[in-house]
Amino acid sequence: MKTLGMLAGANGKHRMHDTAQFDRHVLSNGIVVWLQKPVIQTDYRGYLSVFFAGVGENIDPINRKGLAHFFEHMMFRGSVNRPTKDLLIDPITGNSGFINANTSRWYTEYQVQIHSDLLKIAAEILADMLMNPLFESKIIPIEKQVVLGEIREHRITGEQLKGVHGKKVVYPKNHPFLVQDRGYPSHLERITENDLHDFFQENYHAGRANIICGGNFSFRDDVLDILENFFGKMRSGTAWSGVVAPYRANKSGDYSFVDRRFVTDSFDLCYFFDALEDRQYRALDFLISSIGCSFGSPLFHELREKHGWVYSFSLSCHKTSEGPFALFTSTLDPKRFSDAQQIFFEVLRNISEDFIIRRMREAQMRREIGFQDSIDVCKGTAIEIMIDGNACSYSESENATDDLLLEDVLSWRDKLLSLKPLVIKFLTK
Repeated sequence: MKTLGMLAGANGKHRMHDTAQFDRHVLSNGIVVWLQKPVIQTDYRGYLSVFFAGVGENIDPINRKGLAHFFEHMMFRGSVNRPTKDLLIDPITGNSGFINANTSRWYTEYQVQIHSDLLKIAAEILADMLMNPLFESKIIPIEKQVVLGEIREHRITGEQLKGVHGKKVVYPKNHPFLVQDRGYPSHLERITENDLHDFFQENYHAGRANIICGGNFSFRDDVLDILENFFGKMRSGTAWSGVVAPYRANKSGDYSFVDRRFVTDSFDLCYFFDALEDRQYRALDFLISSIGCSFGSPLFHELREKHGWVYSFSLSCHKTSEGPFALFTSTLDPKRFSDAQQIFFEVLRNISEDFIIRRMREAQMRREIGFQDSIDVCKGTAIEIMIDGNACSYSESENATDDLLLEDVLSWRDKLLSLKPLVIKFLTK
């Protein structure tokens, strides 16, 4: 069978600028540097981030849930060399730069964006805060109040509450993913200065560290020398062995939750899968995006244009450390839940070869006229490295998509129709 790309009349063109190309380098102490290739210059920004693999919410102690996130906050409160927050971050913000961090389930990342002439300042500040943190006792209760406010804000929306209930179906009791994002207020109160020091010694070392460097920093001839000078001094440590995916139930069946705080009625239609090869996942993702991710999609036409049941809905495919899944979620009248599910199945049944070929042609045209800013590419690279083990360029991704067979995509149509999905209904009354 011919490939989709050939059947769709592919002209062999890719993006004019592949901003997702990275070279892999290793510093003297083992830190891996992912250096973006200098493909195109759009402005003078440079991007530098350090992320610590395996250092996230999932490793919080059982009675200190939220420790990794709180630790990330405290890293901005001063270092041994710059003992106040202002002294630490003013060299960045005072030069119109941007500094921030985030803690996920599986890693914590610290980022700086600043003019490319100021790479040394960016590297010096990040290296200092990550290698020489200062945990002052008087600052800890102040920062706890800040994080407590963040926890309260994060728990406030109905959509987030739906996510909490949905996880109860997918994960078994006492699973680490059932912990409230950012931890619990009661656990936050227990965190001590000694906890912070112990967490730092165990996790913040070269064995866990990766550096992503890009934007206009990539045009500098001295970029690797500067990174070696500042980060090559980070103490060594045992390399992280990789994510051991926690247990996730590949459940089916119907579940309902009733809570007026949901604000809106909605339902989720979920398909969970064990680990898939890259080709399998790409075929699934292509099918899912073809069915319901644009105004011209058949699912959009049926649910909104033909029946007027919804304003918006989501149909998406996700790759995670626990395995891939596909999710159809929609906000609509509970009386229409069953009808919407049947329409989803009917749309799947009616997917034809001609439809898939047309979608491939459209995808190829979109990538030819699309451009992804270099900085934005860097922002999403950490999760790609965590899940796939490397950074995949656009050319590699587009070649892999072009090599898909029609039967690869259509086989997922048949498989989804043969499976019984997990249905979770969220009702306000």
